[in-house]
Amino acid sequence: MEIYPYAVAKIKVRENRLLSNDHLKQLAEESMERIVADLMEREYPFDMVERYEDYEIVLKKAEEDMYKLIKEIIEENNIAEIFLSKNDFYNMKLILKSKAQGKEYQDKLLNSGTVSKEEISFIMENEEYDRLSRNRRQAILDARRGLSKNKNAIYY
Repeated sequence: MEIYPYAVAKIKVRENRLLSNDHLKQLAEESMERIVADLMEREYPFDMVERYEDYEIVLKKAEEDMYKLIKEIIEENNIAEIFLSKNDFYNMKLILKSKAQGKEYQDKLLNSGTVSKEEISFIMENEEYDRLSRNRRQAILDARRGLSKNKNAIYY
């Protein structure tokens, strides 16, 4: 199957839903109800939350959907990894900082990396870093060394 026309069509639909800087500035001055109505017109999934104030959940879901689309339309896995790996590093950083601060982190993990949030959580909790790529493993070890030298680093 030729994926190019499919990919172009999917991207064009998503592109039409994006908010311009001017539009974002206008929304910043609106009520929560108006903001939600505008986002619902752009098919943001507000039906998944009970309160509009939980908009972060909706935005997180929209971001995860975008990364799923990237995985779907990019046939070369190593190219898709470029887009997705930043979320792996975000999750690793979040877990390291949360553990150092004694805070919960599960609800803040992104499920749009190359490694699922469940798997990265398991790996980090059990210190099974050998299950990760060499550069991810090295980043964790470097970060842990930095945290052990300077406890204040967790606040940056």
